[in-house]
Amino acid sequence: MALFKKRDGAAEAEPHMNPIDLETLAKINEQSSPDTPREWLQVLYAADERAARKAADEITAADWEIRTVEEAEDGDDWLVLAARTDVILSPELVCRARAFFEKVASRTAGGQYDGWQASL
Repeated sequence: MALFKKRDGAAEAEPHMNPIDLETLAKINEQSSPDTPREWLQVLYAADERAARKAADEITAADWEIRTVEEAEDGDDWLVLAARTDVILSPELVCRARAFFEKVASRTAGGQYDGWQASL
């Protein structure tokens, strides 16, 4: 299922969309209605607890719910898991979220945005 179509009917990706995001949205839309509200999770890593909690504060200020701030399984980083519920995903919304989380990661010590997932 194409997310965007040219007038001649050929699929076209919006130029600023991350290819992984486009692929993920397409898979979600194949398995459920694009208009279905869903839980949407964002994953960010930080170098240490202090950096993770600082990032979590910034994320919370942007109206995201923090699900966890904890040491990552590998023990080298700290995980920040943020969520929104009852979200109807769109390419524009996903693009804005990626830009926001990448910006937070860039200002976070050891920050790395690791993408998102959504419920079906």
